[in-house]
Amino acid sequence: MHELGILVSGVTRSTQWAKKHLTSLTLFWDFTTNVWVNNAAVEKQLECLEPHPTISELALVGYEGIKFSDWLSSLRNLTRFSLRKCNCQHLSPLSQLGSLVAYRLPNLEGWWQKEHSTSSSSLPSFGRLDKLVIEDCPKLHSMPLYLNLRDYLVLDNTSFDTFQHTINAPQSDSTLSPLYQLNTLCIIGIKKLDITQCDNIKWERLQSLRFLRLDYLPKLDKLPKGLQHLTALGELHIWRCNIKTLPEWIGNFSILKSLEFQLSLFEFHCLKH
Repeated sequence: MHELGILVSGVTRSTQWAKKHLTSLTLFWDFTTNVWVNNAAVEKQLECLEPHPTISELALVGYEGIKFSDWLSSLRNLTRFSLRKCNCQHLSPLSQLGSLVAYRLPNLEGWWQKEHSTSSSSLPSFGRLDKLVIEDCPKLHSMPLYLNLRDYLVLDNTSFDTFQHTINAPQSDSTLSPLYQLNTLCIIGIKKLDITQCDNIKWERLQSLRFLRLDYLPKLDKLPKGLQHLTALGELHIWRCNIKTLPEWIGNFSILKSLEFQLSLFEFHCLKH
């Protein structure tokens, strides 16, 4: 058996199911009814469900504990980690991850319980992470830098801070630019994001970016000037922003194959009348 999914209910002591050959584990908590949840009891359940340290994929769904078990940091072979609809406030560094999904974590604030400097030069980083999705995590303001992402980065209804810390991180002469390998970037639903914040981003570092989606950014009223340096861009989607016109330099994208520009429903209604 290589994959296992468990609906957690009534676990109060350590289990013996942690098989050496298990590579993928999903733990579900079902709190669909409006009942009071004992966070400490849920944390104890997770403590009792420690998998074998060789596991490579782990998903937690509906976990209502505030903190995680210490065994999470000991999973040295863990490369894929997914958190969905959880109540946690902080996470372990997990620097070994290759893929991370954080979905609907309304209370997640960062990777450290104690105050940590937000200076990019002092932040740790994910060494092997190449896929990252952060969705509906509005309080998340601090996490390790994700300098080496390759496949995709999705930021949906979350803070813009982590992206800013990463892409603007100091670069020495002997190192490659942060996010220079990133292929796909989606920035969605960050309602406070405006052109001032965007113009403070070193967009020219995204040397390999092929796909960019800017969606539901109501305070963004123009495209950042730095985007004109994305010479590898093949697809640009601008949806539900407050952008009325496109800059002339948009015509300089020599290999751009797809340009989608979608007005909000309100703007479309006004144009019709």
